[in-house]
Amino acid sequence: MPASRVLDDLLPRRSGSLPRVAVIGAGMSGLALARVLTGAGFGVRVLDKGRGPGGR
Repeated sequence: MPASRVLDDLLPRRSGSLPRVAVIGAGMSGLALARVLTGAGFGVRVLDKGRGPGGR
């Protein structure tokens, strides 16, 4: 099953505003997730202990 199909099944199908979420970690996975969620209409904030993106 393609990853896009899995994500389509996981994302809520509601009218109105979607929830805001926090993504913990600004590594590759965290940034990729933030991009997908933003594209789906979620309000996203990426948090990381470092000063910028990149993970460890």
